[in-house]
Amino acid sequence: MSNFTQFTTNSDNYPINTAYFNASGTWVAPASGWALFLVVGGGGGGGALAQLSAATRSLASGGGAGALAIKRAYVTSGTSFTVTVGAGGAGGTSTGSASNGTAGGNSSVSGTGITTITANGGSAGSATNSTGGLSGGAGGTASGGDINNTGGAGGAIAANANNRPLATGGGAVGAFGTGYAGGATANANANQGTGGGGIGGAGGATNATDGASGGGGTLGAGAGTSATGGGGNGWAQFDANLALTTAPLIPGFIFGGNGAGGSGNTSGNATAGGNGGGGGGSNSGEAAAGGFFAGGGGGARDGGNATLGGAGGRGAGGGGAAVIGGATSRSGGAGGAGLVVVMFQGA
Repeated sequence: MSNFTQFTTNSDNYPINTAYFNASGTWVAPASGWALFLVVGGGGGGGALAQLSAATRSLASGGGAGALAIKRAYVTSGTSFTVTVGAGGAGGTSTGSASNGTAGGNSSVSGTGITTITANGGSAGSATNSTGGLSGGAGGTASGGDINNTGGAGGAIAANANNRPLATGGGAVGAFGTGYAGGATANANANQGTGGGGIGGAGGATNATDGASGGGGTLGAGAGTSATGGGGNGWAQFDANLALTTAPLIPGFIFGGNGAGGSGNTSGNATAGGNGGGGGGSNSGEAAAGGFFAGGGGGARDGGNATLGGAGGRGAGGGGAAVIGGATSRSGGAGGAGLVVVMFQGA
């Protein structure tokens, strides 16, 4: 259990009666009154495929984000609640054969007087050398909350018969509703690595001209319309009284900062997203990590030594990693661990 500000960019944003769990444990109601429970499942890891031959194709998709559930319930003084925090899924690791990631773990809160609140983890990204395309990992589902938001899916890979590496970004936690997906690839003869989903917009989709895309931002989708890919738009603050109409439905918590999505890169490593912003994708190097709640980017490359999918932010999916003509092991990005936050609001 940790101070909330330890994981954010702003100071003085931690309500006194709030407990933050990044590992499983127990919460005991300090008095009788209302409590607000926020539960997020772990993100799925990205798939990986490092083909030793350059005369073939490699497809690796991003993992899905964990679900988000919010419940306000009346609790009795001294009642103990069991808190389970799901782990983030590991990314696949490949040297010559397809390696799927692993699913994120489920998070939950249970105890006397409440229906169990469950936020299931996101499904893993996968990998193949098929011409038929590939789906991203599905987002987790939630139950037992007043709000039950499904996580964003990993980016989809279009059917593609070209001998190219194609990798997509991971999905984002659904702070506004259903979470946003990682960017999708196009049916084009180009290396392609897409950005991860942001809390306010999907990762950018690649096209026949641009093989790398930016991560989604807190207030808009990523772009893929320039040589380096575009970052997601804007930034947002999680406002305690929801004065911002664009603020996610997480009353009482504030964590602000630059939530733009990371830029993609067609000539090197991508850049990371800010809080809530997806990591950029790369078609020539390492993809970037997502910010808080946001998906990691997908990394694709011909040969070389460094091709990794970007790690997902808290609860978000990791990006895929796809290589052709590479002799060393490559890994998809890990999904972000889940979390549970409990705010005691009093009578």
